[in-house]
Amino acid sequence: MHTNSTTLIPQIELDLIEAYLNGGWDYDFYDYFTDNQIPSDTRVGQLSIAVARVLLNPIQDSLPQWAAVTDSGKVLLNRKEIKRHPQATKLTLDPRLVCGINWAISGSRNSWPESYHITFIPGFDKYIVTASRDGTDVHGSADHALGWGTVTEGELPTAKRLIQEFWRDMLCEWEQERWDTLLKKGVIDENTAAAWAEEVWNPPNDEEASYEIIKKYD
Repeated sequence: MHTNSTTLIPQIELDLIEAYLNGGWDYDFYDYFTDNQIPSDTRVGQLSIAVARVLLNPIQDSLPQWAAVTDSGKVLLNRKEIKRHPQATKLTLDPRLVCGINWAISGSRNSWPESYHITFIPGFDKYIVTASRDGTDVHGSADHALGWGTVTEGELPTAKRLIQEFWRDMLCEWEQERWDTLLKKGVIDENTAAAWAEEVWNPPNDEEASYEIIKKYD
């Protein structure tokens, strides 16, 4: 267990992050998952959801949110509040927006936004990348962690690798079409985001690239 600056956060949150970075072995978070209503029937895993919630708690008001107003004037929100451990006051993590995209605009004119953030984890010298949506429709959770990279790999290369892997996964599993528009610029601009997408949906050598994608996810 780490004993450096990361202990400024509650031990349970430290354990969650450490378990995620170590592949989740030899940890039992059943009580935590139950108490914090971390869903088990998702395609992304409870640990990745729990870690994303810890990291994104400080910026939750800026995450994708679906809202509607009833005839009586009541505001309905799709995204629930991300609650953090009551002792989580000494250290605030700093998620940085990579970019925000809109997968498509449906016939009812509803958008399907998704944002990606990268967070440096002090003490571990690693980055964790997360994906956030305005609800649980697609993956069973509004937020989850995509993976991690080291400071040696670098912030931008880590973000690119993990976000592209996530897009390729959706392309291979669901034949997901390329996202429609860039909603927010962050670490990358519109041209860079488009270039990342082109490498996934329109690789230079379609036949060879398709074979590599199929082989990877076979």
